[in-house]
Amino acid sequence: MIRLPRPPRWLRRAFAGDSRLSAQVIGLFSLLLVWLFAQTPLWRTLSGREFDVLTVATAPRKQELPIVIVGIDDTSFQVMNRTWPFPRSLHAKLIDSLAQAGAAAIVFDVVFDHASNEADDHALEAAIRRAGNVVLGAHLVREETYYGVAEIEQKPLKRFIDAGARVGKIKVEPDADQVVRHQPRSSDALWRVTAQLLAERLGVPADLTVAPDRLVRYLGPAGKTFPLISYEQALDAKANLPAGALQDQVVLVARTALNASALGGQLDTFPSPFTVIDGSLMPGIEIHTNLLENALTQHALRQADWRLPWLLALAACLLFGSITARRSLLWMPIGCALLGAAAIGLGWWLFGHRLIWLSTLPAALGLVLTLMLRITMVLAQERHRRQEIRGMFARYVSPKVVALLEAEPDTLTLGGSQREITVLFTDLAGFTTLVEQLPPLEVSSLLNDYFGIMTGIVLQHEGTVDKFIGDALMAFWGAPLDDPQQAQRALDCAMAMQAAEATFNAQRQAAGLAPLHTRIGIHRGMAVVGNMGSQARFSYTALGDTVNLASRIEGANKHYGTSTLVSFSVADATGHDQLRHVDRVRVKGKHIAVDLYTPCDDPALIAATDAAWFPWEAGHWAECRRHWEEIARRWPADPLAPRFLARLAQMVAEPPAVWRGEWTLDEK
Repeated sequence: MIRLPRPPRWLRRAFAGDSRLSAQVIGLFSLLLVWLFAQTPLWRTLSGREFDVLTVATAPRKQELPIVIVGIDDTSFQVMNRTWPFPRSLHAKLIDSLAQAGAAAIVFDVVFDHASNEADDHALEAAIRRAGNVVLGAHLVREETYYGVAEIEQKPLKRFIDAGARVGKIKVEPDADQVVRHQPRSSDALWRVTAQLLAERLGVPADLTVAPDRLVRYLGPAGKTFPLISYEQALDAKANLPAGALQDQVVLVARTALNASALGGQLDTFPSPFTVIDGSLMPGIEIHTNLLENALTQHALRQADWRLPWLLALAACLLFGSITARRSLLWMPIGCALLGAAAIGLGWWLFGHRLIWLSTLPAALGLVLTLMLRITMVLAQERHRRQEIRGMFARYVSPKVVALLEAEPDTLTLGGSQREITVLFTDLAGFTTLVEQLPPLEVSSLLNDYFGIMTGIVLQHEGTVDKFIGDALMAFWGAPLDDPQQAQRALDCAMAMQAAEATFNAQRQAAGLAPLHTRIGIHRGMAVVGNMGSQARFSYTALGDTVNLASRIEGANKHYGTSTLVSFSVADATGHDQLRHVDRVRVKGKHIAVDLYTPCDDPALIAATDAAWFPWEAGHWAECRRHWEEIARRWPADPLAPRFLARLAQMVAEPPAVWRGEWTLDEK
């Protein structure tokens, strides 16, 4: 079997849990998947649909300039009883009619590239010369040759150009789905040539920029934005139209009939962004009309730099990770919806008010994919967490206990037995104050890290973790298996805990965090050990006076400034070589005094303390004071010396009536 290398720690942390880092890494990963998807044809289709939706939502649905379309429509074919192509003498008559009506420009989306009869061609030539403001269409035809595909330009006859007609290409450039969204890139497109004519003749400013980022700003749906006059009506504008109807109008003439047979099968229509809404196709001339108005009003759409949509998506995904980290599942769809709405709203505003198409598709899909991955991972982590809870007994009980319970499942019944055990209690000094300064989730994370270290140490020393009580931990040795070394193991465990805490605090302080201070109390004695609780819920624990006294001994550390205290029963079982006698006290709630000791690796200090203890026990205050003053001088940092000197001052001022060498602690 191939063994894969373990991922680095930073990568495991990035994908573990529901931290801000893991949420942001998931966002980045989602964005990478979206970027890969963006290389497919389907992405271009979706991107085009986004453009269409924005166009429909923001279209003004009205024109600003005097532009009219003269349509060679179905009505014209019926009324005139003619077929396509019309005689050029008829087009000449139309030009004269429009010129007499005051048209500012006459634009034909028709290609006159071959000769007809001389009389008709002469009539059209003369009409073009008389009007002086005619633009004729040219076309590019793709043909397959022996050497490959070639584009052949079909231009109007030279005689028409010599008569003063300008020439503009009528070809548009549809996308793969046949919707025209980008401006034609040819500098001599029909609408550009028309705009140049108006700029020269009338001084009308125009935006004629040729750039790949320029887009068509559709003003409205087909047939509902620009006025349409039937060809047969325009042939005699003076008789058929109101006076001044075409004065100073830009007139575009083109085939708009929807009857393919009338046009010889040559329909000139394309899907538009509005086709999805109303199903209608837009004549090519109306696309040119939109482009012409875009140029003359200088309201052409521009596509934002390709990097900006991805930067927006990156910001949205990272922000989504930040605001939803460590929150409930309910927050995730809400955060996704809010950020998605903000991104789409920004895109809509830029499109409609600043004429910039900033695609929000990467941001929207990135957020949705991030949401799906986050929910999937959270649910998977929840499942894993439940599995961990099932195995929690094995985590907090020594392997020997687990082995015993597996071998003797009947022990998982209610009841207990009396055993001699050694109980250890820990507590964090000043933790209440620290909790008030931290958010609940950080407190939970801190305790999990701390208890993880301390639990591991207990298990390493073959102890049993009984329970966690807030920031306190209870463990014991000697059950369910007898352990002759239980007291030594508990003492070694306490010293290992203090050493581990020093390392843990060094890491916290390096990160600018406050250190922790663990207090430990250990006592050995008889207790009832077993499964306590109800049939529905029980746990393996220890009860009795030994447990309570161990807890009181831990609390006594506050009075002496020590970190670890053990009772005489523990000191007697482990030897006194590395234990310093602290005091003989009656802890709160107890009537019998107990001798307390603390670990100490300085034999001289242990001996000096023992020397001070004998006069203290005998009530020789002056001699005892000299010993403690010597300890304070030689070990200035010793926490016991100032406390005993303060006691001695109290004893001298108010000597006790009866003295047995015992001190009473009124605090837990």
